[in-house]
Amino acid sequence: MSETSPNQVFTYTLLTQFDLAGTHAYQTQLVDPVPPEVVVLTETIRFGGVPAPQLYDPILRTITAPLQGVFTDTATISLTFQVQVDASAISDAWIENQASAQAWIDGVRVPGTHQATSQVAAPSLPDLTLNKTASLTEALPGEIFTYTLQAQIDLPGTHQYQFHLLDPLPAEVTILTDTLQLMGVPAPQLYDPASESITVTLGGSFTHTIGISLTFQVQVNATAPGGSLIENQVTAQASVDGLHSPEAVHSANVSILPPPELAVEKTLSTSIALQGEVFTYTLQANLALPGERAYTLVLSDILPAEISVMTESLRLNGSPAPEIYDAQTHTLFYTDSGSAQNAHEVTITFQAQTGEQIVPETWIANRLEAQAMVEGYIFALEASAQATIFISKDDHFTIFLPMITQ
Repeated sequence: MSETSPNQVFTYTLLTQFDLAGTHAYQTQLVDPVPPEVVVLTETIRFGGVPAPQLYDPILRTITAPLQGVFTDTATISLTFQVQVDASAISDAWIENQASAQAWIDGVRVPGTHQATSQVAAPSLPDLTLNKTASLTEALPGEIFTYTLQAQIDLPGTHQYQFHLLDPLPAEVTILTDTLQLMGVPAPQLYDPASESITVTLGGSFTHTIGISLTFQVQVNATAPGGSLIENQVTAQASVDGLHSPEAVHSANVSILPPPELAVEKTLSTSIALQGEVFTYTLQANLALPGERAYTLVLSDILPAEISVMTESLRLNGSPAPEIYDAQTHTLFYTDSGSAQNAHEVTITFQAQTGEQIVPETWIANRLEAQAMVEGYIFALEASAQATIFISKDDHFTIFLPMITQ
């Protein structure tokens, strides 16, 4: 007994031997019905070492070999031929092949049979591995990241293969089709906008192993809710020499971070001031970040003409900072770039004085403007806050008006 596999070629050998002292006349006929699980390679049929493809009847699927002659003491007659196991042969099944031989020696019939069997081994299925990764594990709305898909088929020997991959894209992202590459070659046609999926179908031959790679970029939709999960599952299957691999499945998940936020506040040490009085402004900016991120923060405050800035009083996070005031434009301007974990705060304080020529019984208002850019977040953040002070004509003003901020 031996084991074979689908498409494998092996050889049957039939031997008939006569043993009888003296010299005798003989006739013999070998009959071998070929099992349905195999295909006879007729060009390999040999009878007594001589090519004999005519012995095979493809309709009856039978080899019949008649022979007659004379022998002394002993005679051996051989029949050999090769068969190929059909690709559809069932694993772990038996190929049963029974050959029979009839012989007459000096006119006396001598019956005899012989059976040969072989087993079809479980076929070696192609080994398909699949992996999908994302360049980020966390992403902001609007952020761009890259998916990489890698598949590999392994099977010893040289084979014909078919490969199919399906990647339905999550609703939270938009694919940048011009970034689609298959095996390093641009392939935007692989994406179907109707089904919002990528399909790859390949075929050909390989020896021992073949690798398949696919890369593309996606952008997280601006409306994707922070705290949710982008789940992406890809499936693939391979067929090698007609044998199908088990379906391979792999997922790559990316968490959506809450977007950064910018908040500013501008307050006054008093809501009412006299002509020539000194008071204090406090400007605060708070940038909330999703984890550690690089940022750029810009603060701009065009000050009212009715006040003068006491530059020596300017403080940035408690440290003197007269350089952030431009006397020519009467503007406070501050820009800050760096990296911070979770939050970045800026506080600016300075003293200002109302002019002696200011018209009393008037309101003075001014607005702080702020902008910020955060790494990975394509949208600019903007915020503003206004502070208003009332100028009284004397210190006997009795109505208290609250400070207004927004």
